[in-house]
Amino acid sequence: MRRKSLLSFMLSLSLLLSALPLTAYATLENDAPPTDPPPVSEPTEDSPQIPEVTTLEELLAAIDAAESGDTIALNNQIYIDQNCVIGDTEKVITLIPGDTFTAGTFLTVSSFAEQDVTIQNLNLDGQGAALSAIVVNHTSLDDIVGQFEMSNINISNFASTNRPVILSAVTATVSNCTFSDNTGRRTAGIELSSNSTAIIESCTFTDNTSAGNGGAILCMGQLELRNSQISNNQAGVEVDRPCVGGSIYISNTGSGLLYNCTITGNNANLGGGISTDGKLEIVDSLIFGNTGAMGASDIYAPSNTPLSISYTNGMDSIYTENDPVGYYADYFENAFDPENNAVFLGESLSIEKVDTHFGAKFVFASDLPEEPEPEPIPPEQDTPDSSDTPSDPEPVKPSDPGTPDKPDIPDSPDESDEPEEPEHSKDPEPDTSDEDTPAPSRPHRPSHSDTPAIEITEPVKLVLSCGDAVLDPAVPLFLAGYGDGQAHENDLITRAQIAVLLYRSLTPASVAMLSGDYDTFSDVERGTWYYAAVSALASAGIVSGYNGFFRPDDTLTSGELITMLTRFVEAKTAPMPWVSYQGHWSYPSIVTAVSYGWIEDVSEIDPDRPVARGEAVAWVNSIFELC
Repeated sequence: MRRKSLLSFMLSLSLLLSALPLTAYATLENDAPPTDPPPVSEPTEDSPQIPEVTTLEELLAAIDAAESGDTIALNNQIYIDQNCVIGDTEKVITLIPGDTFTAGTFLTVSSFAEQDVTIQNLNLDGQGAALSAIVVNHTSLDDIVGQFEMSNINISNFASTNRPVILSAVTATVSNCTFSDNTGRRTAGIELSSNSTAIIESCTFTDNTSAGNGGAILCMGQLELRNSQISNNQAGVEVDRPCVGGSIYISNTGSGLLYNCTITGNNANLGGGISTDGKLEIVDSLIFGNTGAMGASDIYAPSNTPLSISYTNGMDSIYTENDPVGYYADYFENAFDPENNAVFLGESLSIEKVDTHFGAKFVFASDLPEEPEPEPIPPEQDTPDSSDTPSDPEPVKPSDPGTPDKPDIPDSPDESDEPEEPEHSKDPEPDTSDEDTPAPSRPHRPSHSDTPAIEITEPVKLVLSCGDAVLDPAVPLFLAGYGDGQAHENDLITRAQIAVLLYRSLTPASVAMLSGDYDTFSDVERGTWYYAAVSALASAGIVSGYNGFFRPDDTLTSGELITMLTRFVEAKTAPMPWVSYQGHWSYPSIVTAVSYGWIEDVSEIDPDRPVARGEAVAWVNSIFELC
């Protein structure tokens, strides 16, 4: 009975406690009610949940649902294979990489015909990841396939293994975009392929760093850059790989027009501001304050590069905050030195052909030493005739009878039949200035009218250049041998061996510009001892192959050697006797070699004859001696 009574009591107590409110438990335990945590699936006000997308359809839907200032995470690269508009003109959305996004590109436009793609009003933040931002038709080798537009895009914090943006096989318009704090192996801004055209307008490129040529823009196609600012960018961060074009590099396949742009504070090994191998026209643009570690602080143009710089209403209308003087020579053998070596080039430049490397630095009056003030000329005084009262009379010796009679000699004013020659015509100085050489207009600017013109119509020495490749005659070819201590001069030379020998004689600037991975021939594999040399010479147009094959182990023929060397000079004609090889493919090159005096007896030439190692070296070095 007692057990049943106890069980009844416990059951009653349990029912009583279950009827109490939840706060009663809290009061009994710690006198404070518990705080229920928010559901895990719902975002808090301080840290809203970021939507993640994987496909183009999901991205378009997420942008449509987002509000201005929202962020969307990409799980992987978004492939754009249809005409569309990504972004809303009424709001700005930020795209960032998601946790699973480790490699690739934010937005990839696939190759398809009749493209019409627009990307607008987006902040693309790479957050320091090794990613690219936008790639358009990168794998396409076709001609232009459509239209592409970027507007109001901010691209920042990308650490691309190639470049943040590449535009290929397209006509592109890039407007009101900014590129900042990016890095890239080829360029840290926009790369324009040879089969593309782009108008870049009202854009800003700042604080981008490239390991290759072109800190902000690498142009291999057709570029029109307007009303844009490029500042504090850098090309070439690897010590053993000098690069060119701190802001812009235009290759020999590209061309450019720069209008009303500001390019300052950029730096590179050569051409701290701009470097061009292609045709370039610069109009009403400020280019100053850039740094070229090896020369050409503001502009660098290798051989045979058309370049023009002009100011519509004069230089003073563009450089309004300083006192501009103009461009001065700035290169290895003529580095800008305002005290001892200042060669004035002009306010406007028009160069159809540069026979040697051209480097220029823009200079303000404050960069030049002040001219010494001329000594004051004492005022003329009304003094008696010097024949009557000489200013410094000397004592007259009694033994000099002719001296006292000197006043009776007629003075020169009485010789009216032969008037005295005007002062300005005495001891005339021949005018050696070039009438076309521009000269500063302000009196306080130094006058350099006696400096030579920019164009070198009669070069002192022959320059051996082909595209970006320039041979240095001071570095003759030499045979290193095969490791057995012998040079093997009588062995036949191969196509790979001559490529390496010529590559060793290229100037350092040429090697820098031609360095890179160019898989030109299917039988020239990376890692071989001749890969870099063959790739560099092929990219410059010096060597060519046979249906995609280079045949590196084939013996070099006389016709091939002559053709390779004559590609470094301008083709010419010369009187030729009848020879049996007039129909040979190398005959025009042989005629060019004869015109330069490289070949004396044309009857001894056999274009198909294999060439020995020592013979090839001796012939090339004999050409170097003529340069």
